[in-house]
Amino acid sequence: MESMAANMVYLLLTLLLVSRVFTTEDYDDSSDQTLEEEDSNRLDPNYDDWAEQRSRRNNIMIHGYPIKKGNKGDPMAVVGEIGEKLGFEDPLDMVLSAVRIRPSRPEHQRPIIVHLTDMEAKKKWTTAYTRLKLWEKKIYINEHLSKYNQKLFKRTKEWAREHNWKYVWVYNCTVRVRQNELTPEHEVTHVEQLKRLERERFKNRGVDIE
Repeated sequence: MESMAANMVYLLLTLLLVSRVFTTEDYDDSSDQTLEEEDSNRLDPNYDDWAEQRSRRNNIMIHGYPIKKGNKGDPMAVVGEIGEKLGFEDPLDMVLSAVRIRPSRPEHQRPIIVHLTDMEAKKKWTTAYTRLKLWEKKIYINEHLSKYNQKLFKRTKEWAREHNWKYVWVYNCTVRVRQNELTPEHEVTHVEQLKRLERERFKNRGVDIE
């Protein structure tokens, strides 16, 4: 029962992030293929996006934390400082490694990929981050998505804006969307699902868009 309640609180906190917090534009980790091309690739049994996302499931990505004289830009030092801001006594006990990666634009700071010990550690970090609203200080902590899911998340945000859907977020490395507080959430794993949601929306209005 406690576990179920904790998961519900985590989900509600995650909803607070929505699309205003999550950014995938500060680092270069994408391919030249379009989302539709990658969707076709997913039918190939040798397609490795699932393996890529599994390898990142315990990771978080940190954007926006300034390089200071004390930390000298050292990733582990930065992660330790952020962990202390989140209220952890020994934050690096939950960290296996931390590395800076190339940003998409030279003028941007290099984001940090943090490999945590397990999913429970990731939940603690993201929940604390959401509770303290560190995005108000221009510090961003997000789940580390695969190349495909990065594109899918960006496309879903665009789709939501076009169709007046209020919430887009990521939970356990899966993109989710919700029209408003009174409607059910939908898991989005490929771009065709967005087209299906659009068809259903028009169908409910009595409009055939086939």
